[in-house]
Amino acid sequence: MPIPVWCLILGGALLLVALLLISKIKLSLIYENEFSVYLKFLFLKFKLYPEKEKKSYKKAKNKDKNASKPVKQEEKKAIKMTPNAIVKLVQAMKDIALDLISSFFGRLHIKFFKVRAEIGCEDAAKTAVAYGVVVQGVAYTLEFLDTISNVDKSRSSDVDIRSNFISQKSWVELNCMLYLRVFQLFPLGIKGLKAFFRFQSFKEKLLEVENNGTIETK
Repeated sequence: MPIPVWCLILGGALLLVALLLISKIKLSLIYENEFSVYLKFLFLKFKLYPEKEKKSYKKAKNKDKNASKPVKQEEKKAIKMTPNAIVKLVQAMKDIALDLISSFFGRLHIKFFKVRAEIGCEDAAKTAVAYGVVVQGVAYTLEFLDTISNVDKSRSSDVDIRSNFISQKSWVELNCMLYLRVFQLFPLGIKGLKAFFRFQSFKEKLLEVENNGTIETK
C-alpha cells in the first residue's frame, strides 16, 4: 500500500522543523588589530560589530532642513520615588538581571578558544612582568569560561603566548566561538517575559505604597 502524499509532506515538514530546532546559532569573537563579532546561523552570516557606517545624502539633507526649524521639547512628568524605593528597585533589577545572565550562560557552549600573542617591552624586566600578567589573565579567563558555561568535550583550546626580548613590540590575536541551539532560546524567552512582568509588578507596588519592610523579588 503506497504512503499517502500528505503523510510524506507532514513528515518532511516535521523533519525540517526538527533540524531547525537543533541548528546552532554561532557567535564568533575575533580580535586581529580590531575587535569583530559575527553571528552565524545555517548559511547566513551577520557582522554585529563594528557596524558599517551608512552614509545617506537624503538623511543629511533632511537634517539640514530640520536644523533650521525650532524643536519643540516635550515636557516629561517625573515620577517621584523615595530613596528607599529606589534602593529596592535597583536591588530587584540586579536580582532579575543575575538570574537571566546565569540562565543564559548555563546554556551557552564554547566550541573553541584560541589565543596567540607575543609580548615585548622596552627592557627585559618589563617584558617578563607583562608576559606573566598576560599568561595569568588568559588562564583565569579560561577557568571563568569553564565555570559559567557548558564546554564541549571536543573544544580545542589553543593558547600560544610568547615573550620577545628583541622586537620590543606586542601583538595579540583572539578567536573564540560560542553557540546555542535554537530550541534553547524558547526557555530563555519565557524566562525573560516572566522577569519583565515580575519587574513591572514590583515597580507598581513601590509606586503605590511606601513599604518599610522587604518586598520579595523572586
